[in-house]
Amino acid sequence: MAQLIDSNATLWQNVQALMLKKFGRSNIKGFAAFCQVGIGTIQRIEQQETSVGLAVLDKIAHKFELAAWQLLVPGFDPDNPPALQPVSPKERALYEKIMMAAKEIASEPDAGKYL
Repeated sequence: MAQLIDSNATLWQNVQALMLKKFGRSNIKGFAAFCQVGIGTIQRIEQQETSVGLAVLDKIAHKFELAAWQLLVPGFDPDNPPALQPVSPKERALYEKIMMAAKEIASEPDAGKYL
């Protein structure tokens, strides 16, 4: 049986991650204004007690050049948003090798000096 995911908690964690990326801290008022949704909407997401509609997810996602489904993925990283799984095991293996190589290059002390 698949593990159940608390979508409300996941959405709030991911909204927090986007707030930290955008503002460097939790800023519900600023986030709501930036995403062009009501403060109450973001507060409802924070409280995790009621659901929000797809239109709200679309507005938030659009402001960060994301798809709405990405906001519901546990472990969301705004700097490396989730992607749909490649269609074959070979493509997946290639993607994992590329990501490992990119992380290794990025961890080098002089990684940014050639960009």
